[in-house]
Amino acid sequence: MTKRDYAVFLSLLRQARIDVGMTQADVARRLGVPQSYVSRCESGVRRMDVVELFAWLDAIDRDWITFVVVLGDALGRHGLQVFPEA
Repeated sequence: MTKRDYAVFLSLLRQARIDVGMTQADVARRLGVPQSYVSRCESGVRRMDVVELFAWLDAIDRDWITFVVVLGDALGRHGLQVFPEA
């Protein structure tokens, strides 16, 4: 995943939180982590793995399958390759 790919991911992650009306502090409380953790994740300072993404989306009451489909669509719209060529 390139920096550009990851920027699209981060934008969608942040927008998903905002769409449900939650602050970074709200997400942090639900995850049981400091607000700075949420900030570092959303800014790309700290990369997330798939297990953390699942927990994050659960904390904001978003379906992870829908999120991944939206991410794939967004990457495609930005001319980014969802899967590398074999």
